[in-house]
Amino acid sequence: MVAGDLRGRRIEVAAATRPTIDRLRAAIFDSLGAPPPARVLDCYAGSGALGIEALSRGAEHVRFIERDTRACAAIRANLRRLELDHCATVERADVLRADLAAGGPFGLVLADPPYADDPWIQLLERLAEPGLVSGDGLVVAEFSARRVVPDAPPRWCAWKTRRHGDGAFAVYRRSRNGESDDHRTSL
Repeated sequence: MVAGDLRGRRIEVAAATRPTIDRLRAAIFDSLGAPPPARVLDCYAGSGALGIEALSRGAEHVRFIERDTRACAAIRANLRRLELDHCATVERADVLRADLAAGGPFGLVLADPPYADDPWIQLLERLAEPGLVSGDGLVVAEFSARRVVPDAPPRWCAWKTRRHGDGAFAVYRRSRNGESDDHRTSL
């Protein structure tokens, strides 16, 4: 179910995806405090639950990237049914090969790869490339609670980390005065 303006609405899920549980999704957005920025990038979009949540909470546009054809079809169907297709684009692509900066810079990037994958070093380095994330933008990484927090790329730090059941997330931002960009804690 979705929160925000679309509170209580359900989304359809393709068999090939593991959607973020409602409680974890709410914790992610609650940890951000303010409404999401205008432009959001949802990497490894799966069912589209995180990006749809961003739209429901006030984002103006979400770019969804997902490699599975059935998952892309489910995202498009959910967007149509929720009447959000006018404020989103769905791209079928491998996140590590896609032109992530297209349509950016983004104020929020959501990354929720399959828990069995471990793309974090390459993915976080790509997300830290100039022009992808706006100056005060954030990157949210969702991962298995059984792993340590993925290392922040240079000049970035894991600003907040939380665990909920089998899932966990870290919110990354650019390092500020005195903040360490070396965050190797477990939850």
